Amino acid sequence: EPYLTALAIDALARAKLAGAAPVGADAALDRAAYVMPQIFAAARTLDGEAYVIAHLAAMTRLENTKERFAGVRERLEEIALTVRSSSDQLGNAGLALATRAHAELGMTAEAAVLLDKLLARGVKIGGLHWEADRDTYDWWGDDISTSGLALDALLAARPDDRRTAEIAQW
Repeated sequence: EPYLTALAIDALARAKLAGAAPVGADAALDRAAYVMPQIFAAARTLDGEAYVIAHLAAMTRLENTKERFAGVRERLEEIALTVRSSSDQLGNAGLALATRAHAELGMTAEAAVLLDKLLARGVKIGGLHWEADRDTYDWWGDDISTSGLALDALLAARPDDRRTAEIAQW
């Protein structure tokens, strides 16, 4: 399943970056290069593309990325441009994921613009939160997971922003 595979790749890459990777993580990450075309092809919606770039961005920070994952960074940047150009069509979860991806890819100015759009969609009742997108796939989750993605985006793009406390309060 392409989306779960992207999530697993993300977990392995983050574990590797944190120095907590299990034995065999490098070999599994090396094999990830072979499934990238399938993952990219499976993301047929803007929200799906935002999900993919958010969960593959950590790979770009691994040692020897250019050699291990030739062309992946360029493909992620290509998809990021598509997502960014149509960001008004993203759901709340997709916009949060796109923001995090842009921040992790080092596109700080672009991440800031996306974050401002995301923050404008927030609901300030009992703290700050985001509603789940009811008209999208069921696996996007509920208000809690959507707000968690927004918190993750805020921490990636503006880690010192005081609104993190408002999200935690909610």
